[in-house]
Amino acid sequence: MPQWRESSLSSSTTDSAGGLPSRPGGSTSSGSAELYHRVFMRLAYNGSGFHGFAFQPDCRTVAGVLMDAMKSITYKCSGIVCAGRTDAGVHARDQVIHVDIDANRLVSPGSIARSLNKMLSPEVVILQAGMAPAGFDARHSAKSRSYMYTIMNTLHPDPLLERQVWHVGTPLDVRSMRTAADCILGVHDFSAFCRRKKGDKSGAPIIREVLDTRLVLRRWDERWWYGDEVRIGGELGSEGRIENKSQAGCAGSINSGNVITFEVTAKSFCHQMVRSLVGMLVEVGKGKRAPADVYSLLQGHSRVSSVAPPEGLCLSRVDYDGIELLGEEDVNLNWQRGSRIGL
Repeated sequence: MPQWRESSLSSSTTDSAGGLPSRPGGSTSSGSAELYHRVFMRLAYNGSGFHGFAFQPDCRTVAGVLMDAMKSITYKCSGIVCAGRTDAGVHARDQVIHVDIDANRLVSPGSIARSLNKMLSPEVVILQAGMAPAGFDARHSAKSRSYMYTIMNTLHPDPLLERQVWHVGTPLDVRSMRTAADCILGVHDFSAFCRRKKGDKSGAPIIREVLDTRLVLRRWDERWWYGDEVRIGGELGSEGRIENKSQAGCAGSINSGNVITFEVTAKSFCHQMVRSLVGMLVEVGKGKRAPADVYSLLQGHSRVSSVAPPEGLCLSRVDYDGIELLGEEDVNLNWQRGSRIGL
């Protein structure tokens, strides 16, 4: 059952993710209080057709299409707040949002999710929806975010995956990339890997804490990537590469090679941070940089020149560290009745 709450317009704020008013409550223009309930949703989307998540006038965004659809279902709701904003062309497997819905329009989270999926899938899919715990905020309650970047390291690109991976045709030294990735763990000034806001010439440090990194290598042939990850350093030869002529794959494969995924977890990220890190790792893999160069980049403020394209990037997980988000039993069309999923 919804847990109704009451508040006043004086607590109204503006959310930078959705670009629309977002508040813990609302009131009529006459000052009388309105009731609302806060709903959370977990969603996945293909970012190829969107100009990012955040609402932008005259641009098609994830928040924009969600809000348009929500208004047709709930009549009145606040702006959408997300756990992590994504840029144009970037995808999400597990984005988390919250929205405050007018209690005078009684619509269950499960009904909202089913209606949104009918209108927006398969481009945007609601995976779970339910009443948010007391005090929950999709952005500020999150303890960490995880991103995954996928590189297709094969001789030829795959046209069916061009909007989900970054194709790199040069064999990469994955062991050196792994060594470089380890260097970013911990608290550092990531100014060299972040795009500052237009007009920001302060030069102030951009401090972030990276909690975990992981570089995974899997075999590929033109049918799909497959099998368990390859142990980096044990099966790649003296230089950590699999050359095109001997790339592992099925017999007769004409475009076998590797799929490399870089996974990184941090409390928060600055703009273009993951794509800049991946661009640097690929330069290391090509032999254009040494793994130790990462330390000098972290100590300086010169922006790295190589930024990976957006299509390979995906928001893969948001962790709320003990806050359990309980979805309604009918959200997933009875595939997971009564499921309890803790993020």
